[in-house]
Amino acid sequence: MPTRRFLLSVVLSAATLRAQRFSQVQRQADLSYVANQVPMLDVNFFSQLSPAAYSQAVAALQAQITTLSDDEFYVQLAALIAMAGLG
Repeated sequence: MPTRRFLLSVVLSAATLRAQRFSQVQRQADLSYVANQVPMLDVNFFSQLSPAAYSQAVAALQAQITTLSDDEFYVQLAALIAMAGLG
């Protein structure tokens, strides 16, 4: 359940702050939180997802962090959380 709330807050934040541009440092901090902290919020985060697949997806988003728009980046960030299938 905490994962759902976090995902909703990420999506809503991105939507309400649409005009605001996020720096690469801010994006990196958000990606780091999702990569390292979100899995610890739910003991079942990796019940349907392998840690290796998650790490690979995080690395793929990391590689695109400077080329995506804010909207694209935050949608991909939400997709990382959704990979766990805890909905």
